[in-house]
Amino acid sequence: MTILRMELKDAIPGDQSSGRRELVERWIYESDTIAETPQAIEAAMPPSWSPHPDVPLLYLQDRKPDQIKLSRFWEVKLVWSNELQPSQQKKIEDQLNPLASPWRWTGGSRAEPEATVVDWEGNLILNTAGELMAPQQRPVSIIIHRAKRFFGPNLPQWLFNLVDSVNESAIKIKGIEYPPKTLLFANWSYDDESERVNTRITPVTVELHAKKDGWTKRIPSRGYREIPNANNPGGIEPTVPILVNGKPPREPVLLDANGVAIRNPQPEDVVLVDAELIEPKDWTEANFR
Repeated sequence: MTILRMELKDAIPGDQSSGRRELVERWIYESDTIAETPQAIEAAMPPSWSPHPDVPLLYLQDRKPDQIKLSRFWEVKLVWSNELQPSQQKKIEDQLNPLASPWRWTGGSRAEPEATVVDWEGNLILNTAGELMAPQQRPVSIIIHRAKRFFGPNLPQWLFNLVDSVNESAIKIKGIEYPPKTLLFANWSYDDESERVNTRITPVTVELHAKKDGWTKRIPSRGYREIPNANNPGGIEPTVPILVNGKPPREPVLLDANGVAIRNPQPEDVVLVDAELIEPKDWTEANFR
């Protein structure tokens, strides 16, 4: 079906109350055949929420085709208004409302010294006698993400609850995916309260610190006591003092996975224990993205 002619019959103002501007147009559409359904005519009509071709800031809010008896002619009613599509309206409202604005990110990185007893491959650093060497200093890069957004006069409770915690689940920031326990909620601050767009706002800045290997410490398993019969099943084994040449050792002795002292340790024998020093928490309320 082809539309042969579209003629404007009349255009009158509609609802003009409460800042609303409305224009109601009636058109006559003539087709080359008798259309049996309005869908064929709707395809030739302007799409919903499209801007008016001649009147600025008016958008097509409603459209309705009515066939004039059983003929090739249709009367098409178009209602234009200054209201926006709901999704567009919400976007504008969010832009105007400072409390709806997302986090704005800045950041960088810095190297900090860190004491470690393992090498870059995660192997314990032992001397030629198989003894654990003193912790060695190495530079560790800390990635710093600073995020700023606005809150109302009263700050959210989660700011106080999440400080000094690590992320419980994976989080993506600026396109980088951080696995659980690799981000530290290091600190936060706020500035003086002010007013913007008739809204009282408090600017808040938070600082997240990321480490590639996470914030879980890996500590060698060692001590002054051992489990003498670790292979004996049945409950928790009692421990006994470790003796080296019949005497208590001057330093903690490395233990294997069964809690038995390693007399002649090799790097592959050493067991590292994961120490969760920082509490993982749910950061969902912060809505970092």
